[in-house]
Amino acid sequence: MKINYQSDFKIIEKNLNGDVNTPFRFTYRTVLSGCVVAEFDGHGYKNCHRLDDGGLLVIFDRHGLRPGALSVKREYYLSDADFADGICNLVSVENTGVILVASFPIRIMPHTMRCRAYLCQIRSMMMC
Repeated sequence: MKINYQSDFKIIEKNLNGDVNTPFRFTYRTVLSGCVVAEFDGHGYKNCHRLDDGGLLVIFDRHGLRPGALSVKREYYLSDADFADGICNLVSVENTGVILVASFPIRIMPHTMRCRAYLCQIRSMMMC
């Protein structure tokens, strides 16, 4: 999906590892950009929230990302007594399928549809 790099947008992450109480940190970036971090520290969410179906809605608000393919580094912090610190760090890096572009035609839509036009679903390829 192509989105103008200056636009705010949302994505939905599906097939997440761990349960709803598992801390995680997702770092989104394009080449030569800063990053947007969506995370859950075990107590509160930052730049995201859980949906009723267990998915995760990630919000890109005034993100400052540059044009390019949007990738994500997903880090889960799973409790596991077999590790010295009691945490199993599970990490993957993937392309999201979202491409931020410098020019993309804007279609005028009814107000209620505008945000939905920039909502896409991302499916994690990681397995527990």
